[in-house]
Amino acid sequence: MKKSNVKEEFAILAPVPHVHLESGKENIVKSGKVAFGTDQGSGTGLGNYELLEEIQGLSEKQVVKFYIISTHNNSSQMIYEADFVSYCSANGLQEHPKKEKYRPASTLQNNEKWQLFWEVKNLVERPDLKLNMFQSLKSERYLSSVPRTLQKVVEQP
Repeated sequence: MKKSNVKEEFAILAPVPHVHLESGKENIVKSGKVAFGTDQGSGTGLGNYELLEEIQGLSEKQVVKFYIISTHNNSSQMIYEADFVSYCSANGLQEHPKKEKYRPASTLQNNEKWQLFWEVKNLVERPDLKLNMFQSLKSERYLSSVPRTLQKVVEQP
């Protein structure tokens, strides 16, 4: 169902494997932030690079919220809330430039390769939130499935 008056304020919904979310909590305690990886995005619409550039500019003036949905687990899809810090491009090995400091330990074990990394702080579980409470800004529809990449959303109470 479409909603006609989409808010100007938005957040980002991002899928992250549950194991990396759990492991990433340790990075926040030790380093104040955690970095998750993504690719450049598809050739249709706004790619992840352009989206992260937009968010970087906005974050200089306001807090940009990330809602992170845990994936690849057998339990219900837990949603976490975090504040965007920054993003960076991968080095020549497709790794975070400071991977040992900011990447979850679980990602170091499987040597994941990404093109971009987005960094967040203040990661907290939000059991009160469900996927269908988020409306895509692109389609103006409420979400019924986990997006494959970063997506601009509006949270609806």
